Amino acid sequence: MEQLLQKEKIAITESVLDATEEYAISGDFILPEYCPDVAVVLKCVITPRLHNRRWNGDAFNADGIAVVRILYLDEERVCVREAEFTQPINCTLRGQSGCETVPVQVWMTQDYVNCRAVSPRRIEVRAGFTLKARAERAKTIEMPYASAQEHLYTKSIAKTLSAPLAFGEKSITVNEILSFDSGLPAAEQLLGGDCSAAVSEVKLLTDKAIVKGQIYLHQLYTDDSVGGTTFVLEYTLPFSAIIDAEGVRDGQLHIAQVSLLSDTEECVAGEGGKNTALSFNAKLLIQLTTYEKTSVKLITDAYHPQYPVSLSDDTLSVCSLVEVLRHTATVQKSVALPSDGLREIVDVWVMPMPSVGRVDNGRVELTAPMLLSLLVRDADGAIAYYERSEDFYIECTQTHPCTSSEMLVKAQPSVMGLSYAAVGDKLDVRLTLVVNCELWEMADERVVRDITLQSEKPYPMDTTTMKLYYADAGESVWDIARRCHTSPDAVREENDLREEILSTKTVLLIPAN
Repeated sequence: MEQLLQKEKIAITESVLDATEEYAISGDFILPEYCPDVAVVLKCVITPRLHNRRWNGDAFNADGIAVVRILYLDEERVCVREAEFTQPINCTLRGQSGCETVPVQVWMTQDYVNCRAVSPRRIEVRAGFTLKARAERAKTIEMPYASAQEHLYTKSIAKTLSAPLAFGEKSITVNEILSFDSGLPAAEQLLGGDCSAAVSEVKLLTDKAIVKGQIYLHQLYTDDSVGGTTFVLEYTLPFSAIIDAEGVRDGQLHIAQVSLLSDTEECVAGEGGKNTALSFNAKLLIQLTTYEKTSVKLITDAYHPQYPVSLSDDTLSVCSLVEVLRHTATVQKSVALPSDGLREIVDVWVMPMPSVGRVDNGRVELTAPMLLSLLVRDADGAIAYYERSEDFYIECTQTHPCTSSEMLVKAQPSVMGLSYAAVGDKLDVRLTLVVNCELWEMADERVVRDITLQSEKPYPMDTTTMKLYYADAGESVWDIARRCHTSPDAVREENDLREEILSTKTVLLIPAN
């Protein structure tokens, strides 16, 4: 059979796992003997930590623990108390088989947390999370790109495709003894806090990469469980790792992500034998994927001037990673304080939520929702807790090659610093954020995969050398040439056309093919 189209092999991105699953965490927890009775629950914070990730055939398993941290008040309602529990997590998601070497990116986002004291010693916790897992690999397909016959006319679009080229991942541990700032008293008890990590720099070498980033640690402690005085510890720690990944080369587009697998914080004795230092241990998983970009032509239509054709078409999901931006932003916002009768703000912390991004004139703009949590002390010395959702606006200042407003923006800000000040009835919150932002062009294109020429049914012979065509505004040169069984280039040349879509009604001279 005569080959009507020239074909080439191209690499595209194939999704082997793209799953979302709701996960419930629930349980009744008994306070340890050393904890006083609970009178009021202030806040329950649940932090998922997925320690292990593995493929088993077409099943992807992730397991770990949920760290349940409860802040509460005893009957005196003066000092913040803390109790911490753990519960196992085990999730299974279905993907494609044969993906044992493909790394998987996993997220768990909080949907809700409900917590109440059932009795002075028992606390009931109910929470819902959304687990998301994504994995991709390169897939080679054969696609037509041009006509293999002189009188077969094809219409094409130029696209840039990207496909995963190299993978690498590595687990590292970070161990530090962190001294308290001068002027801070010794700790009697840690009340827990937040820990997050973000990639800030990637340097690609031959078959390896150097990944650097930061860990942010925010801890609350009390120096006196009777008087209830609380203090905040805040640290920013660097990390770095060399990741082996065959096929990595300098200049490739890449995505690097870090996941916090576990973290533990304990008070330790410093100088003088008092608890003026913090023992910090964290385990991180760093994942790197590089991408190969290919410029291709995809045939979207075809016809023959002498014979009818049958087109075999399909929908191709075009996926292209345009740019990866790493941006450190300082954002601030004033929010209303919950009451005029506040004596002290004990602590403020934030939880980043999934962000929504858009591209505007070559800049990336993000709306980053944050769950803002406040521990305060009123004029009578009683502790209270408040929380609210606030949107922070982030603008990435780097320029990038695409200005399309329809670009898909994938971003997850990570908090790397927090400061605040009460000004009148307002709270000024200032955040330092590290933003890793992926810019993707995504589209479903109708493409021609094959053509059958119906040579047994030729069009009637046209004996004229030229004819008139009364074209309407909005018609395309391609459609006119196909309707008249001639070449698009011949129509353009004969009528000196510079536009593909006619803007006004006109009479065209149509040459015979």
